[in-house]
Amino acid sequence: MQLVYSATMQLHEQQNKNRQVPVNEQFTTQIDSSDLDLPFDQLYPFLLPYMTDPDKVIELKVLFDQYRRGEIPKDTFVPVMTGILGEQIFKSAAAKVKQPKSNLQVNEQPGTQINSSDTGVTFYQLFHLLAPQIGIEKTIDLYVLGEKYKRGEIPKSDVIPLMKGIVGKPAFKLAGDILLRQIRNKTGSSATSL
Repeated sequence: MQLVYSATMQLHEQQNKNRQVPVNEQFTTQIDSSDLDLPFDQLYPFLLPYMTDPDKVIELKVLFDQYRRGEIPKDTFVPVMTGILGEQIFKSAAAKVKQPKSNLQVNEQPGTQINSSDTGVTFYQLFHLLAPQIGIEKTIDLYVLGEKYKRGEIPKSDVIPLMKGIVGKPAFKLAGDILLRQIRNKTGSSATSL
């Protein structure tokens, strides 16, 4: 993994040496100092919906793995991640992570409703709750499942069993219970378990 990071950095350095750009024309990425205080483990699931290129998903996964193991310092991690994603995507995802949870309304969550009974829990509500806990590989599998479901490749009746298969029944039940409690607290209704 360190080899991928080193090769990427060497490539960027070589490209910068090969092109002579006047100082006033150089592109600079402005990174807010508060971006360095983000909980990056929570940021990853917010980035996945923006990722359409599988190579970039893998590159981002490798970068996050290196960061978690302490192989990349935070002040290097953010610019490299921004280079992979693009500044606009990074800022958009960072804004979502920084948004206080209490300001989120249940019906503001994007995604397709999984249980159409009285709960209104969406796939992406469960996804954002599960992703920080299940690891990058399972998060990617869960994200791909959601995308296939959105495209109609997976029937609605198969989504919950497949989710349970990816994350495990205990983790799925815990996430469902947490979401139902949040819904009950916000609406005062008696939502039933998933």
